[in-house]
Amino acid sequence: VGEVPFVMQAVCYYEKTLDVGTLETALRKTLAKYPLLAGRLDLSDVRREKKGVKLTNDGVPLRVVRDINQRFEDLPQDYADATRRFLDFAPWIDLMLGDAPVFTAKVTQCANGGSVLGVCMSHAVSDGQGFIEFLVSWAKAANDEAHPWGDPVFDRSLVAQPEADMTVEEMRA
Repeated sequence: VGEVPFVMQAVCYYEKTLDVGTLETALRKTLAKYPLLAGRLDLSDVRREKKGVKLTNDGVPLRVVRDINQRFEDLPQDYADATRRFLDFAPWIDLMLGDAPVFTAKVTQCANGGSVLGVCMSHAVSDGQGFIEFLVSWAKAANDEAHPWGDPVFDRSLVAQPEADMTVEEMRA
């Protein structure tokens, strides 16, 4: 587990209004396959070997906001700054306090239909590819489909461990 509270984020616009019940059900199904994301990041111990994710099964904060002033056609096109309000950053202040969720989601329902889904994941538990694969799994679950690559595997014993004196060329062979 890394120490930097870097957060990967994505904001997605949907012309049709998202069904929050379907999202919640699909999220529960997906979290069953990604148990680390339903836990809490624990960076409170200063000793590196004691840092990690507590498998608390606390779930993922999924906040729903109805914005009566936001029309879908007026959504900002500049991702970097203007769309930040569609993300749920509030719990991330807890990251350094040692009890933060590793994934958050926020649905903003627009006044005239349409939705915005904003998601954040701690880089301490995943890289960008893992972030995208989780989102794909969640989307597939919402449509009662399986991920095209199957379920994730988190068994580190399946990864070959190189010998201490091996060169990079030997590891690649």
